Amino acid sequence: MGMSDKEIDAKLEEILEFSGLKQFQDAKLKNLSSGMQVRLAFATAVQTDPEILLMDEVLAVGDMEFQQKCFDSYH
Repeated sequence: MGMSDKEIDAKLEEILEFSGLKQFQDAKLKNLSSGMQVRLAFATAVQTDPEILLMDEVLAVGDMEFQQKCFDSYH
């Protein structure tokens, strides 16, 4: 997504907080479920502050609280 390692490190707490995956921060990506991976990817994407963000699959995963965060992030 064009973020440097330094930028990711600076935003890591926000990414983990948004995704709701802080408790899994030390887990390997391959050990996360596909839904967890989508949540993490979306949380990372919103940190790049894109002009356009297409949301589809991310809204099919997770609980209502996470879905509402997704809507709130760009409304």
